[in-house]
Amino acid sequence: TFPSALIVLDHVETLGELDRQVIETVANGARVRWLLVEHADTKNPRDGGIGNAVTLGELPRDEFVQVLNDILAPDRPSRSLIDFLHKRSAGTVRLARAFLSHLIAQGAATRSGGSLAVWQLRDADSVKIPDGLRAHYLQHVDRLPLWEQLALRAIALLGDSAPREAVELLCTDISRDAMSGCIAHLQTQGLIELRVTDEDVRLSVTDPTCRQAVYETMSYQLRESWHRCAAAYWRTSSQPDPGRVGEHLFRARDPLSARWLARAARRAQRFWSLDRARLFSRWAILAAQGNCDAEYAPICPPLKTDPTRRQTVLFDSLAEILRLQ
Repeated sequence: TFPSALIVLDHVETLGELDRQVIETVANGARVRWLLVEHADTKNPRDGGIGNAVTLGELPRDEFVQVLNDILAPDRPSRSLIDFLHKRSAGTVRLARAFLSHLIAQGAATRSGGSLAVWQLRDADSVKIPDGLRAHYLQHVDRLPLWEQLALRAIALLGDSAPREAVELLCTDISRDAMSGCIAHLQTQGLIELRVTDEDVRLSVTDPTCRQAVYETMSYQLRESWHRCAAAYWRTSSQPDPGRVGEHLFRARDPLSARWLARAARRAQRFWSLDRARLFSRWAILAAQGNCDAEYAPICPPLKTDPTRRQTVLFDSLAEILRLQ
């Protein structure tokens, strides 16, 4: 006999143990076919899933590249474009196709060459998530309890390797014990990664696209307030990182960010991190000119590969910083 109905439940990983037991009880003996979709953490898989599991992972890189070649044929994608799309889409063809269309529409992916052209990626840092995909990345986040959403927003704002102490500083309404529970559940869901060092505990959002989506949906008021708190946290550390302090102040639209970013640019230049030096110097110039608007601040385009040209552009920017100060 065929089942009389098909019931699809998405994100069953958010269900509690009692909910899962109810589903198993209802499903047994009923003429209903159940399709349960669990977005599990592949690094920490859940034990004791409901029913027979069919695992769908990301497309292998070589097959992913072949799909991109077929989409762009007779052109082909550059290595940087492949890396960007594979990372942002987690190897999912549907998301990669949507991102590719968005990049081309925004001018972030350009075609160069003749009949057999190559699509190059430019200005990747300024690419925002397409509106049609933002809901895809946030559908799991929106189902989380309020405190866990708040903690995830704080981690997303603080960036890579956020100290737990800083997360607790932003989330003043969450007790320390409740924060421990939030972090444990977010890690179980595969949304964050935790790294324990000799000094503290560091947290990061696992998927950079999810992190960007969470950050972009924060209100301006909360974003600026938290950026000021984050800047104060890094400024009072034993060895303040001018880049971190300057970026948080800049995104809080604080004109004091100009001096910190100028220091960060000179520091990056000393270590020959020229792309970061150029970015910091550009932000410093905008801040010194009173254009401290992080939402619309233009991201520097990639520098040319010629080292002499790279140094010339960088030193011109640093000279302008010193003149504006």
